[in-house]
Amino acid sequence: MKSTAVSRSPKPQRPALLTALITTETGTMHPLYRRLADHAGHQLPQQADSAWTDTIQILHDRYRTP
Repeated sequence: MKSTAVSRSPKPQRPALLTALITTETGTMHPLYRRLADHAGHQLPQQADSAWTDTIQILHDRYRTP
């Protein structure tokens, strides 16, 4: 049986990268996130922590399960 996540909020201007959910052991942004985002065409600011935090919030809002 195939399960599909259902979005619970409007689609953002650009897709949120699910790779943002890959974190370090302390729950912070993984160093590879910037490289993966750049490769996918997402231009991150020099200090990407706030962009990463916003992406995490979007992902949790869109794919929260009961």
